[in-house]
Amino acid sequence: MSIHRLNRSENGLVRVRYQQTLLAGFLLVVVSLMGEGLLTANESLSESEEVTTKVTVSTKSVQVAEPFQAEIRITAPAGAKVSFPELGNAWGAFDVLEHKDQFDVPAVDGSGMRSWFRRLTLETISTGDLELPSLEIQVRTGASDTASVVRTDAQKIQVMSVLESQSDPLQFRDIKGIVNLEIPEPASYAWAWWLAGGMGGALMLGLAALVLAKKRQWNSPGQWARKEIQQLRDTDAFSNGDVDFCVDRMDQILRSFLEWEFAIPAANWTPREILSSLEQQLHNSESSALQCLASWFDRAEQAKFAGAVSCFGNLEQSTVDLQRLVEHLESDHLSNDVTDVLSSAEGEL
Repeated sequence: MSIHRLNRSENGLVRVRYQQTLLAGFLLVVVSLMGEGLLTANESLSESEEVTTKVTVSTKSVQVAEPFQAEIRITAPAGAKVSFPELGNAWGAFDVLEHKDQFDVPAVDGSGMRSWFRRLTLETISTGDLELPSLEIQVRTGASDTASVVRTDAQKIQVMSVLESQSDPLQFRDIKGIVNLEIPEPASYAWAWWLAGGMGGALMLGLAALVLAKKRQWNSPGQWARKEIQQLRDTDAFSNGDVDFCVDRMDQILRSFLEWEFAIPAANWTPREILSSLEQQLHNSESSALQCLASWFDRAEQAKFAGAVSCFGNLEQSTVDLQRLVEHLESDHLSNDVTDVLSSAEGEL
């Protein structure tokens, strides 16, 4: 009986030792595989450390719908395989107009490294501080089948509206007046009626022009301008303080006076063109009348184009200033004509 129990005890001990041996072998295999995995991971990390990325843009500030260039460059050892992501028609908020890839370009320094390029032409209609987002690029180096992922740096791009570059909206360039464009009319069977109406209208306009010419012969340009200024004072718009209407009417009176007095197309000329012509006619670029005229044009443009109606806050005083300006220009023109006549007479003598 005791011998039987002893055999059973020995068999149990052998079984336990066999299980321990199997467990130790299994743990050894697991540790070996983990070690190989860590080694492979370390080797992959070491290889990925040789991969560099660089994103360059041609400018950091563009206007709306202004194309610019961006370049993505990946540098890796020879034999590497680089896979760029598919961007489609957009990269973030920017539209991709075109792109070109250039792969496996040897380094010029002889280091054995290679470069992969993607060059893009971009634009956007959005405004503000925008961003070219980071991209994930897969790189396989050496004989490894496992691809490592590298990320590019995001790029900040400022996109401005075409109106943002104007620093001072009150500083105007030389502004042309209103230009009337002729709109061609399609031919019709009523051409005879149009012809008859046109001839009648031309006749009426000719008669009106003849009457106006005879009427203007009775008055000098200065007298006509003073009369028109007085008629403006008698209007309801002047009494009600309608600055926009009064400024526009005073500008018309002044330009008509200049056309009549100096024989120039003042209605279609810019202030700069008018002043340049008067300087030549008066032979005096420092004339106080021309300085007053330049100041008047500046105030009128501020009121009409910038809404600075405060330049003509006192309409009564503005009409007085306009009348004095007309008289001053008329006087300078007359004095210059007399001087020219005397100079011509002296030359003949």
